[in-house]
Amino acid sequence: MIPSLVVDEVRDSLVEYLASTFALADDDVRGALSEFLQHEGDGIFRGPYLRVRTPFEAVDDRWKSPLDWLPENFRPYLHQATAFDRLGSRDSAPQPTIVTTGTGSGKTECFLYPMLDHCARARARGEDGIKALILYPMNALATDQANRIAEVIAENAELAGVTAGLYIGEDGRNAEMSPEHIIDQRYALRANPPDILLTNYKMLDFLLLRRQDRDLWAVNGPDTLRYIVLDEFHTYDGAQGTDVAMLLRRVGRTLGMSTDGAPLGVATPVATSATLASDPGAVSELREFAGKVFGVDFGADAIIGEKRQSIDEVCADLNYYLQIPPVGDVLAAVDANEVAATFCAENRLNESENVPPPLATDKVRLGEVLVQHPLTRAVLSAVGSRPRTWREAVQEIVRNAPEWGRTYMGSPGDVEQALSRFLWLVSIARRQVGTRVMPLFNVEVQIWVREVSRLLRTVDNDPSFRWVDSARQDEPDQDTPLRLELPAVYCRKCGMSGWMAVQSELNAALINSPATIYQAALTRSPTVRTLILSNEHDPNTQWFDPLARWFVDRDHERAVPVIATTNDDDARRQTCPACGESDAIRFLGLRVASLSSVTINTLFASNNVEHEERKILAFTDSVQDASHRAAFFAGRTHRVNLRSLMSRAIQERETLTLNDLGDELFLRAETPHQRYEVVPPDLIRDPDVRTVWTDDVRERGLEILQARLGFEADLEFGLRTRVGRPLELSDVAAAH
Repeated sequence: MIPSLVVDEVRDSLVEYLASTFALADDDVRGALSEFLQHEGDGIFRGPYLRVRTPFEAVDDRWKSPLDWLPENFRPYLHQATAFDRLGSRDSAPQPTIVTTGTGSGKTECFLYPMLDHCARARARGEDGIKALILYPMNALATDQANRIAEVIAENAELAGVTAGLYIGEDGRNAEMSPEHIIDQRYALRANPPDILLTNYKMLDFLLLRRQDRDLWAVNGPDTLRYIVLDEFHTYDGAQGTDVAMLLRRVGRTLGMSTDGAPLGVATPVATSATLASDPGAVSELREFAGKVFGVDFGADAIIGEKRQSIDEVCADLNYYLQIPPVGDVLAAVDANEVAATFCAENRLNESENVPPPLATDKVRLGEVLVQHPLTRAVLSAVGSRPRTWREAVQEIVRNAPEWGRTYMGSPGDVEQALSRFLWLVSIARRQVGTRVMPLFNVEVQIWVREVSRLLRTVDNDPSFRWVDSARQDEPDQDTPLRLELPAVYCRKCGMSGWMAVQSELNAALINSPATIYQAALTRSPTVRTLILSNEHDPNTQWFDPLARWFVDRDHERAVPVIATTNDDDARRQTCPACGESDAIRFLGLRVASLSSVTINTLFASNNVEHEERKILAFTDSVQDASHRAAFFAGRTHRVNLRSLMSRAIQERETLTLNDLGDELFLRAETPHQRYEVVPPDLIRDPDVRTVWTDDVRERGLEILQARLGFEADLEFGLRTRVGRPLELSDVAAAH
């Protein structure tokens, strides 16, 4: 991934999505809204924030492994070596451990390698039963790690015979180990319990209760289970933490492991998280919390944090023949190779001594050159220790790289783009560590996006917007009182926009309290009044005084031309006063789930994100939200993918009848993978449809899929034509 480029794609796609979703008919209003949403202080974006982190400190050649097995030529980081010393079972009993290192630090290896080492020795001694239990908060995490474990076991002959199983709810299809998967078929797991079991805490509850799952634990003795791991430990707070604590104690009692003062017996507790605090004030609280969950004492040395290389260690040998190029030369480069040549060209007095710059495709060589570049040191000095906003980062880098200072004074945006291109190189560059090829540095770009909701708009011919919870910018005085602001609305049919208010029952004035208006709209109150900005020539125009909050004669000096709701029935039906369509008035806004789905689609479609990197972890603090978001993201992603396929089919065929479009989508899905891509989420579990991406295809499944794709085409150019971001509103294709 190239974060410095992807972040701009995300920003642009969100703004474009909002513009096409609302499809406002008034150019002035559309422009004012777009400007407001992108405003640096009041808009929906915060950041981007930049941090470039140095590699983790690795062990030196004097280190001796406490394990009998490690992957060939594997050189652990210092925190991994510390974890191996604590969790290895060859020479002593494993010790309770909490790993709090960052993302990409190899947290999984910290416990997985000692665990596999123990299982290999136990297998050699003929010991059966589940020896390690790993609990994940999400099935997606468990599945991802299962594939990783399968690959490690398959690639190392010393682990032959070690088995791992995945038990997360559904009955899987794999009864044996392979390089691509571990065992996930229930009957196979019960018949021959694996050495390592991956599950979640809710499923573990069932495994301890259900009669049919007793065979899983049948051969486990009091000292068979030696490791219990809670991944993403920070998620187990509050009531969920109490549930897990009680569940672990039930594990100890059910398996006959628990003793006085040791509810888990000889099993070693392990917790991991990339987000747990590691400052001195929080360490004691973290140890205390882990002790309550596991019922085991965690000593002062139980917490393992990360240690990264210093800037001096990384940039020990600067090559001052590598100069910081002019900003204009950087911006003139059109591809990665030209950018690499711009930054990595040497400038020696004797040109024959210059070393040719590396190609961007030679990633290891590129990394070797970049660690010697003066600009690399400037970047690490500016954003290596903590995140900074992009502007702060550029200002700090310019202090250490004055070659760009003069350009920054006149064109700061150009310098920001030049830095983005340098980070492009840093993101694709690699370093060789033994047999492994690793990223040169961790380039982290964070952007925060605010939900678009509760927008107020000034009742005026000159549009401006404000959040309900933000401070007003205009100050009242005797000559210019505060302008009236009302919740902003638009018609999803005709695109006209305006305001919403509530008719007072005491007089002719409209109520302007946002809380009252939102509540009235939610209950479809007959007192709701929609005001659509109009022009004086429309015969239906009325004139509204925003200070008095009632309708006046045309010649009133403060009057604003509007078309307003005229009766209670139209108010209940949310009828647009401009076009007369019912159920058409909506508040200007978009929920975080929609914004997140747009971001996901942008990331997955970006050329700056490698295919194997297209994975998303979405966190929420509510089980109900998690269930909704998972289904929402799946449904929205499917729809966007389908629209891309429709667009491609229409462009290649130039003209298609609506009736043929669905058939065209079906015929283009020739391979099992392509058929899987077009199956809607609600049909994934259909017994007939789920065969269409297998070798045993049922004709009925193909018929259902073909009919559904035809229906989806009809919806895209029918019912959904003006909802969200369809092909028509995106200016891609239209039916006629």
